[in-house]
Amino acid sequence: MVREVGIRFPIKVYFVAGSNVHRALEYIHNQAMKGGLPKEEEVKSIVEKCWQDVPTSPDKNVMIKNAAAKYLKNYIKTFSIDPKSIYAVEKEFWVFFDEGLLTGRIDLIKRNKNGDFEIVDFKTGMVPGFNYEEQLRTYALGASIGLNIEATKAAVYLLKPTRHKKSGLILNITVVKDQLKKTQKSIAATMNKIENGYFSPTPSAAKCKKCELEEYHLCPYAIRKKTK
Repeated sequence: MVREVGIRFPIKVYFVAGSNVHRALEYIHNQAMKGGLPKEEEVKSIVEKCWQDVPTSPDKNVMIKNAAAKYLKNYIKTFSIDPKSIYAVEKEFWVFFDEGLLTGRIDLIKRNKNGDFEIVDFKTGMVPGFNYEEQLRTYALGASIGLNIEATKAAVYLLKPTRHKKSGLILNITVVKDQLKKTQKSIAATMNKIENGYFSPTPSAAKCKKCELEEYHLCPYAIRKKTK
C-alpha cells in the first residue's frame, strides 16, 4: 500500500516515545552488562542522550520525557536482575519461512547459572485484547531458529503502570517446544494468507484507534468514534 498508493505512515507520538524509552533501556542494560548499573540520578541524562523529540508540542514533549525518566528510575530502583545474567540486549533475529520472512528484536536475553535462557520483553503500555503470550512464544521461536538460543522462559515487564496493573513483571510463561511448533505453523499460515490477499478483519475500538493508517479512512471495517 505504501509503495502502490504512495501513502506515508504517520509518525505517532506513542511510537516515538516508546522508541526513546527502549533506547534508554538498551543503554542501561549495556552498562549493567559491563558491571556498572547506572544510578537513579544518572537516568535523566541518559534519557536526554537517547531522546528524539516526539511529534507534539514542546511542553508535552518535556512532559513525556520526564515521565519516561520517572519510569526508568523506578525500574533501576527495583532492579532485580543479576547483571552477570544479561546475555544479550536488543538482539535482532531473522527466520526464513517458505512463505516469507519473520524478523524481530528481543529487548533482553538472560542466562542463569544453570545455563537456561530467559527472554524479557519491556512494555510502556498494554493493548486490550492483544495476545502477549503468543508474542513471547514468537520471540522464543525467533531466538531458537534465528539465534540458536533455546529459551526456557519468557516474560513481559511493564515499565509504565496502568489503571489495572502495577509496573513490574506482569506475565511469565514456560516455553514448551510443542507450543513453538504450533506458533511456527500459525505464522506460516498467516504469511500464506497475506501472500494470497486473504485478510480476516478483527476490528475493535481500541485497535482501530491506534491504527497507523486510521486517519486515511481506508478500512471499511474500522470502528471509528462517531462525530456529531
